[in-house]
Amino acid sequence: MFEQMNKETPCGTCPKPILDHENVQVWELYQVLSGQLIIGGMGTIIGLNFPAIHFVFEVYDIPRELWMTYFERLIVIDNAVGKFRNQKPQHTNKQAHPSK
Repeated sequence: MFEQMNKETPCGTCPKPILDHENVQVWELYQVLSGQLIIGGMGTIIGLNFPAIHFVFEVYDIPRELWMTYFERLIVIDNAVGKFRNQKPQHTNKQAHPSK
């Protein structure tokens, strides 16, 4: 998708995970959708805004016969990201109070 828009990838030259060719476009769509989230109480991120998925599929001319497959893959990605997104940070400072 970035190539189609004649743009560099957001992370430049960083190493990228190897994706099957058929999943590269789904990952790029997820990157576009990553700002379209449902936010719950206390700022908890619930997940992707599903109506935004439909809009993005139309804007990027995704063939209708791929919508269900791409939707299912987007959900898998979003669920995997969600496991990390809402975790509380692990504090590594073992000394709660500095010694005097």
